[in-house]
Amino acid sequence: MGIASVRAFDVPRKGALGIDNFWRHSLYSAFVCQSLAVHCGADKALAYLCGLLHNFGLLLIGHLFPAEFEELNVLHADNPEASMHSLEQQVFGHARDEQILAVGHGAIGGILHKLWQLPDAVVKAAAMHQHPGYHGDHEPYVLMVQLANALLKPRGIGDEFNPDDIPALLEGLGLAPDTVVGLEAEIDRVAPDLDALANSLSS
Repeated sequence: MGIASVRAFDVPRKGALGIDNFWRHSLYSAFVCQSLAVHCGADKALAYLCGLLHNFGLLLIGHLFPAEFEELNVLHADNPEASMHSLEQQVFGHARDEQILAVGHGAIGGILHKLWQLPDAVVKAAAMHQHPGYHGDHEPYVLMVQLANALLKPRGIGDEFNPDDIPALLEGLGLAPDTVVGLEAEIDRVAPDLDALANSLSS
């Protein structure tokens, strides 16, 4: 479903927000979320789906607004420490006809997943992954996606490179700090396979 859905969007391959990096980010996030679910006692398949699909709103923006998406891509490259939400507001928040896009790609992805009738946890993880300190429905799945993104940033994977509070995310999931060490080793082990799969999916 994920492969078919992505191919329905016309989005550039290259750039920090292009399809190549989208697939890499999605697959790594899915793997980390699934691994975290084992430690949290959460549903592994649902966690994988949350990680895989949490960024789909970005593709919808790229498909519908290619010129603005290209501007966002350039802004992101020039301001890697800025949050995606702030950059999206800068690009989309001032045009009257596009004000809805100022809510960010997360909220848009949540709406898209709800229309697709995906599980509520997937909807919530997409909608709230840009909101630090989230508390509410399906909180563990939102926190798993946020923690996955935080752990992948040092590897240059993802679209957000502003700092995260990793200890707070671990605490929210009831995980010990040394959990990160094991996760890093797991990511290293599967990285070649995930990179190869991302390359094949984006071609």
